[in-house]
Amino acid sequence: MNPVGNPSLSIVIPSYNRADFLDKSLSVHVPLARSHNLQIFISDNASTDNTQDVIAKWQKEYGFIHSLRNATTLGPEANFEKALKAADTQYVWLLGDTSQIPEKGIVSVLKLIESSDSYSAIVVNLIDKNTTASQDYSCPDALLTELAGIMSCMSCLIYNK
Repeated sequence: MNPVGNPSLSIVIPSYNRADFLDKSLSVHVPLARSHNLQIFISDNASTDNTQDVIAKWQKEYGFIHSLRNATTLGPEANFEKALKAADTQYVWLLGDTSQIPEKGIVSVLKLIESSDSYSAIVVNLIDKNTTASQDYSCPDALLTELAGIMSCMSCLIYNK
């Protein structure tokens, strides 16, 4: 019987010619993903380095790593979009290859997702840079006024598909 991935949350990592960063990122995130059965989607934007070797190495370690490889470089935005669309979970955490999710971060996000109705997006803190108390926003202007700075970091954003 094949194990089932967590249907609530997956991690997507866009990458381009940053095999060393990707390898380090996966060394941190595979154990975290494994403990919660999270899928990891890597979108390789036609890298010319050994990115595919790094992905293959980690796929042997963890069966929930999915690799997407563009035939040609699409540019960052299109690669991000492709990675986000590949995930089949309700929420998708867009993660830069130099960002690190702490264990308590995944646990907190999963508790939030499982205990609420639904969010359009979740904004997480970046190394305690944000001092705004946790809250729900119904007004986009208030959200942007208070959180635009932190939202400019792609690794702070979790999207509802």
